[in-house]
Amino acid sequence: MVTHDATHSATPSPEVTPEVAAEPRTDEGPYPHDMEHEEEEVDDHEEESGVAARTKPKIELTDEEIARKARTDLASLGSLSVGTPNRGYLINGVQMPPGEHWQIIGAPSTWGTQETIDFITRAILSVNKQFPGSPRLFIGHISARHGGYLSPHKSHQAGRDVDLGYYYNREARWFERAHAQNIDLPRTWALVKAFIQDTDVEMIFIDTSIQHLLLRYAVETKEDPSFLDRVFQIRGKSPTPIVRHVKGHATHIHVRFHSPIAQEMARRAQAYLRRPADALTKAPPPTHGSGKGGPSAPLAPDTHYVMHKARSGDVLVNLAKHYGTTPEAIVQANQLKGHALKIGHIYRIPVPAKVPPAGKPPEKKAPLAPPHGKPSRG
Repeated sequence: MVTHDATHSATPSPEVTPEVAAEPRTDEGPYPHDMEHEEEEVDDHEEESGVAARTKPKIELTDEEIARKARTDLASLGSLSVGTPNRGYLINGVQMPPGEHWQIIGAPSTWGTQETIDFITRAILSVNKQFPGSPRLFIGHISARHGGYLSPHKSHQAGRDVDLGYYYNREARWFERAHAQNIDLPRTWALVKAFIQDTDVEMIFIDTSIQHLLLRYAVETKEDPSFLDRVFQIRGKSPTPIVRHVKGHATHIHVRFHSPIAQEMARRAQAYLRRPADALTKAPPPTHGSGKGGPSAPLAPDTHYVMHKARSGDVLVNLAKHYGTTPEAIVQANQLKGHALKIGHIYRIPVPAKVPPAGKPPEKKAPLAPPHGKPSRG
Protein backbone atom coordinates (compact mmCIF):
# COMPACT_ATOMS: atom_id res chain seq x y z
CA MET A 1 0.00 0.00 0.00
CA VAL A 2 1.11 3.53 -0.64
CA THR A 3 1.52 5.88 2.31
CA HIS A 4 1.67 9.65 2.17
CA ASP A 5 3.63 12.12 4.28
CA ALA A 6 2.72 15.49 2.80
CA THR A 7 0.11 17.19 0.73
CA HIS A 8 0.32 17.58 -3.04
CA SER A 9 1.80 20.97 -3.79
CA ALA A 10 1.46 20.74 -7.54
CA THR A 11 -1.43 22.45 -9.26
CA PRO A 12 -3.82 20.32 -11.34
CA SER A 13 -2.63 19.20 -14.74
CA PRO A 14 -3.84 21.25 -17.72
CA GLU A 15 -6.90 20.05 -19.54
CA VAL A 16 -6.10 17.53 -22.25
CA THR A 17 -8.10 15.86 -24.97
CA PRO A 18 -7.82 12.10 -24.50
CA GLU A 19 -8.02 9.64 -27.35
CA VAL A 20 -11.55 8.34 -27.75
CA ALA A 21 -12.53 4.96 -29.14
CA ALA A 22 -13.77 5.08 -32.70
CA GLU A 23 -16.93 3.08 -31.95
CA PRO A 24 -18.71 4.17 -28.73
CA ARG A 25 -21.23 1.75 -27.38
CA THR A 26 -24.24 4.09 -27.38
CA ASP A 27 -25.20 7.59 -28.42
CA GLU A 28 -25.00 8.71 -24.78
CA GLY A 29 -21.52 7.36 -24.17
CA PRO A 30 -19.54 4.19 -23.63
CA TYR A 31 -22.08 2.43 -21.40
CA PRO A 32 -25.28 0.54 -22.31
CA HIS A 33 -28.54 2.37 -21.68
CA ASP A 34 -29.69 -0.14 -19.08
CA MET A 35 -26.46 -0.38 -17.14
CA GLU A 36 -27.79 1.66 -14.22
CA HIS A 37 -30.07 -1.25 -13.37
CA GLU A 38 -27.18 -3.74 -13.48
CA GLU A 39 -24.43 -1.90 -11.65
CA GLU A 40 -25.65 -2.15 -8.07
CA GLU A 41 -22.59 -0.82 -6.32
CA VAL A 42 -21.80 -0.93 -2.61
CA ASP A 43 -23.57 1.66 -0.47
CA ASP A 44 -21.39 4.11 1.44
CA HIS A 45 -22.46 2.93 4.89
CA GLU A 46 -21.75 -0.69 3.91
CA GLU A 47 -18.27 0.28 2.76
CA GLU A 48 -17.44 2.17 5.92
CA SER A 49 -18.61 -0.61 8.21
CA GLY A 50 -16.08 -3.00 6.69
CA VAL A 51 -13.04 -0.75 6.31
CA ALA A 52 -10.62 -0.32 9.17
CA ALA A 53 -9.79 3.15 10.43
CA ARG A 54 -7.02 4.71 8.39
CA THR A 55 -4.12 6.90 9.41
CA LYS A 56 -4.63 10.46 8.26
CA PRO A 57 -1.87 11.83 6.05
CA LYS A 58 0.31 14.57 7.43
CA ILE A 59 -0.90 17.95 6.15
CA GLU A 60 1.61 20.71 6.83
CA LEU A 61 -0.88 23.55 6.40
CA THR A 62 -2.69 24.96 9.44
CA ASP A 63 -6.45 25.35 9.47
CA GLU A 64 -6.01 29.10 9.04
CA GLU A 65 -3.81 28.60 5.97
CA ILE A 66 -6.29 26.15 4.46
CA ALA A 67 -9.13 28.61 5.05
CA ARG A 68 -7.18 31.43 3.36
CA LYS A 69 -6.15 29.31 0.37
CA ALA A 70 -9.70 28.01 -0.06
CA ARG A 71 -10.92 31.60 -0.43
CA THR A 72 -8.03 33.10 -2.41
CA ASP A 73 -6.03 30.33 -4.13
CA LEU A 74 -8.13 27.18 -4.27
CA ALA A 75 -5.93 25.50 -6.90
CA SER A 76 -2.98 25.51 -4.50
CA LEU A 77 -4.79 22.99 -2.27
CA GLY A 78 -4.59 20.36 -5.01
CA SER A 79 -7.29 17.78 -5.66
CA LEU A 80 -10.13 17.63 -3.12
CA SER A 81 -12.35 14.55 -2.91
CA VAL A 82 -15.39 15.81 -1.01
CA GLY A 83 -17.93 13.44 0.50
CA THR A 84 -18.26 9.81 -0.54
CA PRO A 85 -18.12 7.98 -3.89
CA ASN A 86 -21.92 7.65 -3.86
CA ARG A 87 -22.62 11.17 -2.65
CA GLY A 88 -19.78 13.56 -3.31
CA TYR A 89 -17.99 15.88 -5.70
CA LEU A 90 -14.54 16.77 -6.93
CA ILE A 91 -12.58 20.02 -6.77
CA ASN A 92 -9.34 20.64 -8.67
CA GLY A 93 -9.70 17.36 -10.51
CA VAL A 94 -7.01 16.05 -12.84
CA GLN A 95 -7.91 14.51 -16.19
CA MET A 96 -6.50 11.15 -17.27
CA PRO A 97 -3.93 11.98 -19.97
CA PRO A 98 -3.49 10.04 -23.22
CA GLY A 99 -0.97 7.22 -23.06
CA GLU A 100 0.47 4.56 -25.32
CA HIS A 101 -0.58 1.76 -22.96
CA TRP A 102 -4.25 2.66 -22.52
CA GLN A 103 -7.21 3.78 -24.61
CA ILE A 104 -9.66 6.23 -23.09
CA ILE A 105 -13.30 5.40 -23.74
CA GLY A 106 -15.01 7.57 -21.15
CA ALA A 107 -13.91 11.07 -22.23
CA PRO A 108 -14.74 13.66 -21.04
CA SER A 109 -15.68 11.89 -17.78
CA THR A 110 -12.14 10.89 -16.85
CA TRP A 111 -11.40 13.34 -14.03
CA GLY A 112 -10.06 12.16 -10.69
CA THR A 113 -7.90 13.14 -7.80
CA GLN A 114 -4.18 13.42 -8.52
CA GLU A 115 -3.71 10.25 -6.48
CA THR A 116 -6.30 8.35 -8.54
CA ILE A 117 -4.67 9.31 -11.83
CA ASP A 118 -1.24 8.38 -10.48
CA PHE A 119 -2.51 5.02 -9.22
CA ILE A 120 -4.14 4.08 -12.54
CA THR A 121 -1.02 5.02 -14.47
CA ARG A 122 1.27 3.15 -12.08
CA ALA A 123 -0.72 -0.10 -12.29
CA ILE A 124 -0.94 -0.13 -16.09
CA LEU A 125 2.76 0.66 -16.47
CA SER A 126 3.52 -2.17 -14.06
CA VAL A 127 1.69 -4.64 -16.30
CA ASN A 128 3.56 -3.39 -19.37
CA LYS A 129 6.88 -3.71 -17.58
CA GLN A 130 6.12 -7.36 -16.84
CA PHE A 131 4.57 -8.05 -20.24
CA PRO A 132 6.12 -5.84 -22.94
CA GLY A 133 3.88 -5.37 -25.94
CA SER A 134 0.64 -5.66 -23.96
CA PRO A 135 -2.49 -4.37 -25.72
CA ARG A 136 -3.82 -1.01 -24.62
CA LEU A 137 -6.19 -1.23 -21.68
CA PHE A 138 -9.61 0.38 -22.01
CA ILE A 139 -10.35 3.13 -19.46
CA GLY A 140 -14.01 4.07 -18.99
CA HIS A 141 -15.45 6.60 -16.57
CA ILE A 142 -13.65 8.03 -13.56
CA SER A 143 -15.69 11.13 -12.60
CA ALA A 144 -17.09 14.24 -14.24
CA ARG A 145 -14.85 17.29 -14.08
CA HIS A 146 -16.47 18.54 -10.89
CA GLY A 147 -17.75 15.18 -9.68
CA GLY A 148 -21.35 14.71 -8.65
CA TYR A 149 -23.87 12.48 -10.37
CA LEU A 150 -22.50 10.71 -13.44
CA SER A 151 -24.87 8.66 -15.57
CA PRO A 152 -25.34 5.72 -15.47
CA HIS A 153 -23.51 5.14 -12.18
CA LYS A 154 -24.49 5.24 -8.54
CA SER A 155 -20.92 6.11 -7.59
CA HIS A 156 -18.04 7.76 -9.54
CA GLN A 157 -18.89 11.05 -7.80
CA ALA A 158 -15.73 12.00 -5.91
CA GLY A 159 -12.82 11.23 -8.24
CA ARG A 160 -11.87 7.91 -6.64
CA ASP A 161 -13.57 5.30 -8.86
CA VAL A 162 -12.50 4.05 -12.28
CA ASP A 163 -13.90 1.51 -14.73
CA LEU A 164 -11.30 -0.47 -16.66
CA GLY A 165 -11.46 -3.23 -19.23
CA TYR A 166 -10.01 -6.67 -18.75
CA TYR A 167 -6.96 -7.75 -20.70
CA TYR A 168 -8.00 -10.11 -23.50
CA ASN A 169 -6.04 -12.73 -25.42
CA ARG A 170 -7.38 -11.48 -28.74
CA GLU A 171 -8.65 -8.23 -30.21
CA ALA A 172 -11.63 -7.09 -28.20
CA ARG A 173 -13.93 -4.11 -27.77
CA TRP A 174 -14.88 -2.09 -24.72
CA PHE A 175 -17.50 -3.69 -22.48
CA GLU A 176 -16.98 -7.15 -23.96
CA ARG A 177 -17.91 -9.85 -21.49
CA ALA A 178 -14.85 -11.68 -20.20
CA HIS A 179 -14.81 -15.47 -19.89
CA ALA A 180 -12.39 -18.40 -19.84
CA GLN A 181 -11.86 -18.37 -23.60
CA ASN A 182 -11.03 -14.68 -24.11
CA ILE A 183 -9.51 -13.30 -20.90
CA ASP A 184 -5.73 -12.86 -20.65
CA LEU A 185 -5.24 -14.19 -17.12
CA PRO A 186 -1.52 -13.37 -16.66
CA ARG A 187 -1.98 -9.70 -17.58
CA THR A 188 -5.31 -9.27 -15.78
CA TRP A 189 -3.91 -10.83 -12.59
CA ALA A 190 -0.82 -8.63 -12.89
CA LEU A 191 -3.13 -5.61 -13.09
CA VAL A 192 -5.12 -6.63 -10.02
CA LYS A 193 -1.92 -7.35 -8.07
CA ALA A 194 -0.47 -3.97 -9.06
CA PHE A 195 -3.55 -2.19 -7.73
CA ILE A 196 -3.33 -4.12 -4.46
CA GLN A 197 0.43 -3.90 -3.92
CA ASP A 198 1.38 -0.59 -5.55
CA THR A 199 -1.59 1.72 -4.89
CA ASP A 200 -3.89 2.69 -2.04
CA VAL A 201 -6.81 0.61 -3.26
CA GLU A 202 -10.00 0.35 -1.23
CA MET A 203 -11.90 -2.32 -3.14
CA ILE A 204 -12.15 -3.92 -6.57
CA PHE A 205 -15.41 -5.16 -8.10
CA ILE A 206 -15.05 -8.26 -10.31
CA ASP A 207 -17.73 -10.76 -11.23
CA THR A 208 -17.55 -14.06 -9.35
CA SER A 209 -17.04 -16.03 -12.57
CA ILE A 210 -13.89 -14.01 -13.31
CA GLN A 211 -12.74 -14.22 -9.69
CA HIS A 212 -12.68 -18.01 -9.99
CA LEU A 213 -10.51 -17.84 -13.13
CA LEU A 214 -8.08 -15.38 -11.54
CA LEU A 215 -7.89 -17.33 -8.29
CA ARG A 216 -7.16 -20.59 -10.11
CA TYR A 217 -4.38 -18.89 -12.07
CA ALA A 218 -2.96 -17.32 -8.90
CA VAL A 219 -2.89 -20.71 -7.14
CA GLU A 220 -1.22 -22.34 -10.14
CA THR A 221 1.49 -19.67 -10.12
CA LYS A 222 2.22 -20.31 -6.43
CA GLU A 223 0.89 -17.10 -4.93
CA ASP A 224 0.92 -16.93 -1.12
CA PRO A 225 -2.33 -18.52 0.15
CA SER A 226 -2.63 -15.99 2.97
CA PHE A 227 -2.41 -13.18 0.42
CA LEU A 228 -5.16 -14.79 -1.65
CA ASP A 229 -7.30 -15.18 1.47
CA ARG A 230 -7.11 -11.42 1.99
CA VAL A 231 -7.78 -10.60 -1.66
CA PHE A 232 -10.65 -12.76 -2.89
CA GLN A 233 -14.20 -12.73 -1.59
CA ILE A 234 -14.76 -16.22 -2.97
CA ARG A 235 -12.13 -17.63 -0.58
CA GLY A 236 -14.47 -16.76 2.29
CA LYS A 237 -11.57 -16.11 4.65
CA SER A 238 -11.69 -12.32 5.06
CA PRO A 239 -14.57 -10.17 6.34
CA THR A 240 -13.28 -7.30 4.19
CA PRO A 241 -11.90 -8.80 0.96
CA ILE A 242 -10.45 -6.43 -1.61
CA VAL A 243 -11.88 -8.18 -4.67
CA ARG A 244 -15.65 -8.46 -4.37
CA HIS A 245 -18.55 -9.53 -6.55
CA VAL A 246 -20.95 -6.82 -7.63
CA LYS A 247 -23.45 -7.54 -10.36
CA GLY A 248 -22.52 -6.15 -13.77
CA HIS A 249 -18.74 -6.52 -13.54
CA ALA A 250 -18.06 -9.36 -15.95
CA THR A 251 -17.62 -6.71 -18.66
CA HIS A 252 -15.28 -4.40 -16.78
CA ILE A 253 -13.33 -3.98 -13.54
CA HIS A 254 -14.36 -1.28 -11.09
CA VAL A 255 -11.55 -0.04 -8.85
CA ARG A 256 -12.10 2.30 -5.91
CA PHE A 257 -9.15 4.03 -4.27
CA HIS A 258 -8.48 5.80 -1.06
CA SER A 259 -7.12 9.25 -1.83
CA PRO A 260 -5.72 10.08 1.62
CA ILE A 261 -4.42 13.53 0.76
CA ALA A 262 -7.43 14.61 -1.30
CA GLN A 263 -9.87 13.26 1.28
CA GLU A 264 -8.16 14.72 4.34
CA MET A 265 -7.61 18.10 2.69
CA ALA A 266 -11.26 18.17 1.62
CA ARG A 267 -12.39 17.32 5.15
CA ARG A 268 -10.40 20.20 6.61
CA ALA A 269 -11.33 22.67 3.87
CA GLN A 270 -14.98 21.75 3.37
CA ALA A 271 -16.44 24.49 5.56
CA TYR A 272 -14.76 27.14 3.37
CA LEU A 273 -15.58 25.70 -0.06
CA ARG A 274 -18.27 26.33 -2.61
CA ARG A 275 -19.54 23.47 -4.69
CA PRO A 276 -19.57 23.89 -8.51
CA ALA A 277 -23.11 24.08 -9.86
CA ASP A 278 -22.64 21.09 -12.15
CA ALA A 279 -21.71 18.90 -9.17
CA LEU A 280 -25.09 19.33 -7.45
CA THR A 281 -26.44 15.85 -6.87
CA LYS A 282 -30.16 16.40 -6.23
CA ALA A 283 -30.99 15.47 -9.82
CA PRO A 284 -29.00 13.94 -12.69
CA PRO A 285 -27.57 16.53 -15.12
CA PRO A 286 -28.89 16.52 -18.72
CA THR A 287 -25.60 15.00 -19.98
CA HIS A 288 -22.83 13.18 -18.18
CA GLY A 289 -19.27 14.39 -18.11
CA SER A 290 -19.85 18.09 -18.77
CA GLY A 291 -16.65 20.02 -18.36
CA LYS A 292 -18.33 23.41 -18.33
CA GLY A 293 -18.25 25.48 -15.20
CA GLY A 294 -21.01 27.66 -13.86
CA PRO A 295 -22.28 29.55 -10.85
CA SER A 296 -21.47 27.95 -7.53
CA ALA A 297 -23.68 26.96 -4.65
CA PRO A 298 -22.69 26.84 -0.98
CA LEU A 299 -21.59 23.51 0.35
CA ALA A 300 -23.54 21.98 3.17
CA PRO A 301 -21.77 22.32 6.52
CA ASP A 302 -19.22 19.61 7.23
CA THR A 303 -21.16 16.53 8.33
CA HIS A 304 -20.05 13.91 10.81
CA TYR A 305 -21.82 10.61 11.32
CA VAL A 306 -22.75 8.69 14.45
CA MET A 307 -23.52 5.01 13.94
CA HIS A 308 -26.67 3.99 15.83
CA LYS A 309 -27.93 0.43 16.27
CA ALA A 310 -31.71 0.45 16.34
CA ARG A 311 -33.43 -1.13 19.31
CA SER A 312 -37.02 -1.82 20.25
CA GLY A 313 -38.85 1.43 20.82
CA ASP A 314 -36.62 3.57 18.60
CA VAL A 315 -38.61 6.01 16.49
CA LEU A 316 -37.07 8.06 13.71
CA VAL A 317 -38.39 11.40 14.93
CA ASN A 318 -37.03 10.78 18.45
CA LEU A 319 -33.59 9.81 17.11
CA ALA A 320 -33.50 12.96 14.97
CA LYS A 321 -34.40 15.13 17.97
CA HIS A 322 -31.80 13.46 20.18
CA TYR A 323 -28.96 13.87 17.68
CA GLY A 324 -29.93 17.39 16.64
CA THR A 325 -30.82 16.51 13.05
CA THR A 326 -34.01 15.86 11.08
CA PRO A 327 -35.86 12.68 10.11
CA GLU A 328 -35.40 13.63 6.45
CA ALA A 329 -31.60 13.86 6.90
CA ILE A 330 -31.50 10.38 8.43
CA VAL A 331 -33.68 9.01 5.63
CA GLN A 332 -31.38 10.51 3.01
CA ALA A 333 -28.17 9.39 4.74
CA ASN A 334 -29.40 5.79 4.77
CA GLN A 335 -31.38 5.86 1.52
CA LEU A 336 -34.50 4.70 3.36
CA LYS A 337 -37.81 4.31 1.56
CA GLY A 338 -39.82 5.28 4.62
CA HIS A 339 -39.54 6.17 8.30
CA ALA A 340 -39.65 2.62 9.68
CA LEU A 341 -36.54 1.40 11.52
CA LYS A 342 -35.37 -2.21 11.59
CA ILE A 343 -34.35 -3.50 15.01
CA GLY A 344 -30.69 -4.47 15.06
CA HIS A 345 -29.80 -2.51 11.93
CA ILE A 346 -27.02 0.09 12.17
CA TYR A 347 -27.97 3.53 10.82
CA ARG A 348 -25.80 6.50 9.94
CA ILE A 349 -26.97 9.59 11.82
CA PRO A 350 -25.71 12.84 10.23
CA VAL A 351 -24.49 15.34 12.80
CA PRO A 352 -23.67 18.66 11.12
CA ALA A 353 -20.73 20.64 12.44
CA LYS A 354 -21.05 24.36 12.95
CA VAL A 355 -19.70 26.42 10.04
CA PRO A 356 -16.98 28.71 11.46
CA PRO A 357 -16.63 32.41 10.70
CA ALA A 358 -14.20 33.30 7.95
CA GLY A 359 -10.61 32.77 8.97
CA LYS A 360 -11.41 30.51 11.95
CA PRO A 361 -11.02 26.73 11.99
CA PRO A 362 -14.11 24.52 12.42
CA GLU A 363 -15.13 23.72 15.95
CA LYS A 364 -14.53 20.16 17.07
CA LYS A 365 -17.82 18.75 18.21
CA ALA A 366 -17.93 16.15 20.96
CA PRO A 367 -19.86 12.99 20.06
CA LEU A 368 -23.38 12.78 21.33
CA ALA A 369 -24.48 9.90 23.50
CA PRO A 370 -27.19 7.83 21.80
CA PRO A 371 -30.29 6.63 23.60
CA HIS A 372 -28.73 3.14 23.87
CA GLY A 373 -25.00 2.49 24.22
CA LYS A 374 -22.03 4.40 22.88
CA PRO A 375 -21.80 5.87 19.38
CA SER A 376 -19.12 4.95 16.90
CA ARG A 377 -17.84 7.35 14.29
CA GLY A 378 -18.68 6.71 10.66
